[in-house]
Amino acid sequence: MNIFDLNTSDAKDALVQAGFRDVERVLHNLEELAGLEVNGQFSDDFFQALIDAPDPDMALNNFARIAQAGRASFLHTLKEHPELCRMLLYVLGGSPFMADMLVRDPDIFDWLSDAPDHFEQSCDKEQLLASFERAVEAVDTREDKLNAIRRSARRELLHIGVGDLAGGRAIQYVAADLSILADVCLQKLIDILLPDLQARYGMPRNADGQSVEFAIFGLGKLGGMELNFSSDIDLMFVYSAEGNTDGAKPVTNQEFFTRLCEQIVRAATEVTPEGFLYRMDMRLRPDGAAGALVMPLAGYEGYYMRRGELWERQMLIKARCCAGSERLGQRFLKMVQPFVYPRYFDTSPTTEINRIKARIEDQIGSKGQRETHLKLRSGGIRDIEFIVQCLQLLVGRIHENARSDNTLEAIRQLQRVSALSGKEADQLKAAYIFFRRLEHRLQMMHNRSDYALPEGVDEQGILARAMNMGSAEAYRKTLDVHLKAVQEVYAQVFTEARESEGRSIGALVNMEIGDAEASGLLEEIGFDRPGEAHRNLIYLAFGHVPRIRGTRARQSFTELAPALMQALQESADPDQGLSNLESLVSAYGAGDMFFRILASNQGFRELMLSLCVGSQFLVQVIRRNPGLLDWLVRPEVLYLDPEAEVLHLSPGVDALQEQFRAEIERYGDTPELAGGMNAVKNRELLRFGTRDLVGLTDTFETFEALTMLADGVLQAVYEVVYARLIEKRGVPRNRSGEEVGFVVLGLGKMGGGELSFGSDLDIVFVYGEDGETDGARPQGNLQFFIDLAQQMIAVLEQNTPQGKLYPVDPRLRPEGASGLLALSLESYSRYLETRASTWERMALSRSRVVAGDAVLGEKLLNLFEPFIVGSGFSDEEVATMLDIRKKMERKDGQKSRKVVSIKTDAGGIVDIEFIAQILQLKFAKEHSELRSANTLEALRRLVEGGFLGAEDAQRLQQAFVFLRTVEKVIRRQDEQARTHLPTEDRALTAVARAMGFDTAEVFEDVLKNDMAQTREIFERVVGN
Repeated sequence: MNIFDLNTSDAKDALVQAGFRDVERVLHNLEELAGLEVNGQFSDDFFQALIDAPDPDMALNNFARIAQAGRASFLHTLKEHPELCRMLLYVLGGSPFMADMLVRDPDIFDWLSDAPDHFEQSCDKEQLLASFERAVEAVDTREDKLNAIRRSARRELLHIGVGDLAGGRAIQYVAADLSILADVCLQKLIDILLPDLQARYGMPRNADGQSVEFAIFGLGKLGGMELNFSSDIDLMFVYSAEGNTDGAKPVTNQEFFTRLCEQIVRAATEVTPEGFLYRMDMRLRPDGAAGALVMPLAGYEGYYMRRGELWERQMLIKARCCAGSERLGQRFLKMVQPFVYPRYFDTSPTTEINRIKARIEDQIGSKGQRETHLKLRSGGIRDIEFIVQCLQLLVGRIHENARSDNTLEAIRQLQRVSALSGKEADQLKAAYIFFRRLEHRLQMMHNRSDYALPEGVDEQGILARAMNMGSAEAYRKTLDVHLKAVQEVYAQVFTEARESEGRSIGALVNMEIGDAEASGLLEEIGFDRPGEAHRNLIYLAFGHVPRIRGTRARQSFTELAPALMQALQESADPDQGLSNLESLVSAYGAGDMFFRILASNQGFRELMLSLCVGSQFLVQVIRRNPGLLDWLVRPEVLYLDPEAEVLHLSPGVDALQEQFRAEIERYGDTPELAGGMNAVKNRELLRFGTRDLVGLTDTFETFEALTMLADGVLQAVYEVVYARLIEKRGVPRNRSGEEVGFVVLGLGKMGGGELSFGSDLDIVFVYGEDGETDGARPQGNLQFFIDLAQQMIAVLEQNTPQGKLYPVDPRLRPEGASGLLALSLESYSRYLETRASTWERMALSRSRVVAGDAVLGEKLLNLFEPFIVGSGFSDEEVATMLDIRKKMERKDGQKSRKVVSIKTDAGGIVDIEFIAQILQLKFAKEHSELRSANTLEALRRLVEGGFLGAEDAQRLQQAFVFLRTVEKVIRRQDEQARTHLPTEDRALTAVARAMGFDTAEVFEDVLKNDMAQTREIFERVVGN
């Protein structure tokens, strides 16, 4: 039958029977073709090919468009190549987007028809690069070269699309070809854009003068060689090292490569008369849209080792160098492997992925897409990726073959290592291939990243034919089978992952203490002291006396075990966490209830494990008073005001002082008072320490709260001791009979509001004037206030069952340890005028009144200011302080050259404090606004005043926060004033993990790098 012989009387019936929907439009198209004098050009095979197309109406519409736009040779070519005609009609009935390309550029059709058998062949990257290079070399200007890439990409995209839609190629090969095409486009963009920047700024070089390399990493489907027909491409840009370009107008490497990346993004995404190349998504880079567009290799390493999250581990599984330096690509991938596949996880992969999955399904549910979003719906593409990535993260630590960036290859490898059963692997592969073919068909329609499944029967029928399926019903059944299979595998895999540890624990607790098999299993899980861990597990399950726990408590523990062991395995120190948890349970009692709360309440479980892993000291606080556990979990304890929009830092110094005064009312001036005040102090330490552990406050907010707590203690102790003394000796008065004031001055970190756990209190005692008390037995003011200072120190350092309040260091007073413990304002003034040393200017620059008479305190600080500021800081005075700094470093270094002091070693905390203080004293005479006792605030003011470079200040601030946080982590364990890294491997590893690093080696590398940078700035800014 010839389609142009139909007459109008019987045409409509024939067309409806053939499967056409819009009969009037079909007749119109047939008339248009007849007008082109193509009558008789085609056989009945042409009409049959139209009917066989996914959408016959669309195929005819698009054929008519091309016939009208094309040359006469177009129709002759189709007549000579019937198979090409069949393929063309199939494509025209399945992809208006590809039809648009043929209408727009008829020459592409000639290119297609030259080698129709090539549709079956995979892309060869080298040949494709050469082809693109020839196209680029044929033109001169940069814009013409970019357009040549766009035209070549459009041609290749059509070639791949025809092979997919009409050629029946396996989807994994189609996706690989699309990924290779993207690689080639990105490489040619680099080749075109990089020389112009090098001509303008020179070659980027590192500190050693070597040229710096650049690479583009594909993530997601591009990284896995699984690109869709219309995917966004997820990218990250990397260069090898910091430095500067060597041109006449040099810029930093950061600026150079940022400009390069901006130009690459613009060239790829800009819509031109030649179309565009790709939609790009760079939001997977560190800090997302807010982060730098490109970073050096060391920048990525520091970010992932310090702040990388579990989703970023998932993302980096698929990272692949797709353009630029392959050598840099290998370095990057080698560098991130310890992050992607750590020995321990900070967050459970199963828990976190389930949380992400729930959030995604809630989002698509709110948009009405819960059943229609192919990628994100339950059982869809994302679930397969989640299954594979979760297992890769867990298994890939041991089996490197399972680390494949390609989903189908990863499924095969996971089956080989028995992470998936044969049936599960087959189900996932079949579903993934089906879903990806379906995804391609959806996206080939209009070149959009579309995942919406059609709901109408007609649309489903078109999609079914595009998938070579007989009917819409067959499509729906097949889709449903695959969705349900993926859902079942997901549930099975994630349940097994969560319960595997629990099954092990059930067997372990029934083995005898000392059993070699038990120790071996626990060591494999990640315990460094497996014998001790086994004993603690048995105590948790049964109690310290054999079988003391009832059956119900043991059952509760068994239910808790999977989540508990998963959390411990991922923690910074599994051994300490388990040991401390056992001691808490023993102290608290009521094991059944405790276990059930831990099992059912993830928030409570995470809180307890944070305490048990993060602070031996805080666990001991609770052990001494188990009732504090019930207090700690009240919302108002950690959040203070749960209803407030802003999270409060602490109860405030006034509220703290009220608590201490309540203890004074309770105990009076008795030996028990120090114990009562210690109980309050420890309770607040538990509050502040727990908030710090769970991330409700950052390091310096915690320091501020700890300083506020010390202020409250000092004021309360002062009030008690002062009242005691005046009761016995009368009120100290001056020669005019006026009461004489007294202040406690805080210096160092106390003065700067930066107290950490275990900090000594650097304090100085000063009174107003000489005279005597007005009691029955008068006493000179000097002796009165010395006694006051001594008795305050005695109360602060009194040993009680709850510990000491604070260790005190008063040696920063005039004349140091040989000087009077308390001085009058006049004596202090004379000392400053005649005998004070240069170092005391720096010491007093961080002074603050922390207790006593506010009026006298203001006078004292006003007295200090001219002495501190002086006439600036001369070179000689700077040299004096640098000599003191060297002695501090040398003295500390003599203790052990193997021990790292984060405080006094080169580049340590003291270097940063010296920089801030010396620069303030140099310039504060003319710029009083520079003065601040707080180190970070001082650095900020120095930058604003132009006395410290912004880049230097940023590095110093980051290093200061990092070093003080390390110090906090070390001290939080036992509240000892330590500033040295632990030398024991296990303890050092625990510190590293608490700081967010996977290994002690990486942590030490970052620490040494930060300290080296700090020392370099120190020597450059103040060392000369």
